[in-house]
Amino acid sequence: MGHKSILQLIIWVFFVLLFSACQKQEGEFHGSAYAIKNNISWNADCISGYSNQQPGEIFITMRVYSTEGFKRETLHIGRIIPSTGIYEVEKPIADSTNIVLNNNWSIFATSIDDGDVGDKFYNVLESEDNTLEITEINLEQMKVSGKFNISFIREVSDSLTIVDTLRFVGGEFEAEIREDW
Repeated sequence: MGHKSILQLIIWVFFVLLFSACQKQEGEFHGSAYAIKNNISWNADCISGYSNQQPGEIFITMRVYSTEGFKRETLHIGRIIPSTGIYEVEKPIADSTNIVLNNNWSIFATSIDDGDVGDKFYNVLESEDNTLEITEINLEQMKVSGKFNISFIREVSDSLTIVDTLRFVGGEFEAEIREDW
């Protein structure tokens, strides 16, 4: 199995485990996110939480649901040091035990059916300027807010090579940091 297929498997397993909720749960998200996605306004629910694998680090998850409440899009940024500043965002790099090694990694995925079927998976487009800015973090009130600009690419190789690029610009978010999520 090649390096690329191992990384794709890791991302798929990660999404299955972390984002297994298919339908929006009442009171699950206590924040919001906004960006321009490929020149169209994009709004999402947003949540943050402490990393189970990396104590002291947080993640930020932005999720879009259908009008019926089914998960359709997830933008996830992991292994964030909870401190104000501007950080470069990268694609995830995992070790042989599937632990993501690098900080400030991100992936984007779409879901179909009733939200439990992964559809398309995107990695950070590393040739672009991908940033996460934590503008405010209050660990006493358990709140984080900031800005982001991240571009993603999906490459499908078979007899034809299909490239699909998503660009999130002017992104802003605010979220509650949850310990129980």
